Amino acid sequence: MIKSVPPRITLKELAVEAKLSVAAVSMAMRNHPRIAKTTCERVQALAKERGYRPDPTLSALVAYRQNQQVRPTGCKIAIVHFAPAGLVVPDREKRDEFSGITECAEKLGYGYDLFSASPDEAEQARVLRIIRNRGIRGIIFQFMDAEPAQLKANWGFVAAIGIGIIARHSTLPLPTVSADHMQCAYDCMRQLGKLGYRRPSLVMPASFPMPLRTEILGGYLAGLRECPGKPKAADITVNFLDEAWKPQLSAHLLQKKPDVLISAGRATTLPHWLALAHPDLVETLSLCTLDGGAGDTRTSGMVQDRRGVGIVAMETLYKMILANITGPFERPQSIHIPGFWQEGKTLLLARKQCR
Repeated sequence: MIKSVPPRITLKELAVEAKLSVAAVSMAMRNHPRIAKTTCERVQALAKERGYRPDPTLSALVAYRQNQQVRPTGCKIAIVHFAPAGLVVPDREKRDEFSGITECAEKLGYGYDLFSASPDEAEQARVLRIIRNRGIRGIIFQFMDAEPAQLKANWGFVAAIGIGIIARHSTLPLPTVSADHMQCAYDCMRQLGKLGYRRPSLVMPASFPMPLRTEILGGYLAGLRECPGKPKAADITVNFLDEAWKPQLSAHLLQKKPDVLISAGRATTLPHWLALAHPDLVETLSLCTLDGGAGDTRTSGMVQDRRGVGIVAMETLYKMILANITGPFERPQSIHIPGFWQEGKTLLLARKQCR
């Protein structure tokens, strides 16, 4: 008499008896590190008792598919452009930051994926879900808007850092790296004071966010107080320019007659405009900038190391990833990157006159 062979128990049936998911039972059978040792032992004992054996055909198929998969050659970070809506075109400063990030990431063996997110919570959740599914372990938020952003979705599963003054002055619980605008303005005024300028005038776009305007103005006034031969209060002027800045600035120059014009923004357009609109002032008015580009000697002034901001941000994120440090943070660190003085053509004539 031929004995009937009992049907082979399946993995699904074993999972039901073990009161676990099929995936958990599968990992427990392979002693996967994500499954507790006691659970692995319990599942394996139950499998032995019930006579479970993996299907050799299915096992061979899974092994074949795994061998055919393209395995990643290195880790990746996510660079998230945080803007009001859609993908934006970064300005020069943001491009320099981006260059620093990617250059440093490449040296550290990291690739990057670029994303764009808006304040919409559903959009943020979608982006972060993609980041999580791709196994990305670090995020650099590059804020493009003029107002502090709100990260409403849960990003606490990865290491994260923000770039820019908007990130630093927001209430976001993450570390930040930004240029030190106050120190740049302070160093600029000290340098101009040493060169003999006594009637400085600061101009900046009215569109600058309030935190940025406050930092620049604070550094400007602090630097003036410590200048050799302090300028008189009546000779110190500040002007916030709106979109119709040309007539505003013309009236300002003719009325106040400064000996040096310090510009935060529009640094490269001012010399050309001045030569056309006020050729009589070219011989007496010096131009100085607080946010010049490195190596650009068309204007004198401070150069903010935006590329260095990106490099420091990536280096900091790299250390956080290695130490498995994730947010949110109760007391996030804020790193300020100083600028440096660069002398160009727009101060040479005035320096001779001052001497």
